Amino acid sequence: MNAIQNANSKEISQINGFFVGLPRILESTVTHTTTEVIGAIQLLLREVSLPPNLFDSVFRAELSCRNLQGKVNALVELYGGNDAAGELRIASYNVEQFFTVVADQINTALAEKIKGEVRFIANEFSDDTVSFDARRVCIILYHLIANAIKNGK
Repeated sequence: MNAIQNANSKEISQINGFFVGLPRILESTVTHTTTEVIGAIQLLLREVSLPPNLFDSVFRAELSCRNLQGKVNALVELYGGNDAAGELRIASYNVEQFFTVVADQINTALAEKIKGEVRFIANEFSDDTVSFDARRVCIILYHLIANAIKNGK
């Protein structure tokens, strides 16, 4: 009976290890592939005189590759597994102070790029202090705001 339990535990451990490593494998594969494509595109843009419509299409393809890299890197950062980058770092924060500081930093960074400002309006909370992983919350907020700016909302 012990041998069967040990074998099952080993199988489960290997399966869990695979899924923990899967995001890193995906990141490596996408990064390698998009880096090759971006290099080829840059060479094409330097060496070949393209008509404006083709130049625009090729340039947009390069931007799409960079965008894909960024999204995969963000996903790995959020769900990367049990290594140092993927580890949750839960701490307690005063919600109002945290989001005030984040809004100020975002507005400072975007002041020259966009008109308007980012504001967080908090409804009443049962507690002023909550626990969360600030790094991950900031990554999510960054992507929400970047998408809003990109889509003009």
